[in-house]
Amino acid sequence: MDNTPFVRQPLDKRCVGWTIFNDLETTIDIQALAASLIPAAAGNTDPFWNGAARDVFTGILSSLWRDNYRSNRGIWNSLTAPIEEIAEMIHGVAGGEATVTTAGTRMVSW
Repeated sequence: MDNTPFVRQPLDKRCVGWTIFNDLETTIDIQALAASLIPAAAGNTDPFWNGAARDVFTGILSSLWRDNYRSNRGIWNSLTAPIEEIAEMIHGVAGGEATVTTAGTRMVSW
């Protein structure tokens, strides 16, 4: 048996070639993943924020899926991009741009 350790740091060039996209077969899988990582708000919290985060995450992964840029680097670059780039990226993805615009407005008034 080979005792070589696996590097699982996605931004390390020595990393094993796994990405979440390896486990996604359809855009419905993207929605299910987002729902499992960002569940609905519990209790008296405002449901908008969890829903908005889920919509943006779904939009980003859907955009990467559509553009065949299915890599950990693509996810990282997208999640850390300026809000204007995220809005452009998820434009055309159901609920995406509206969520970014509404979130910006709500943050200003918060």
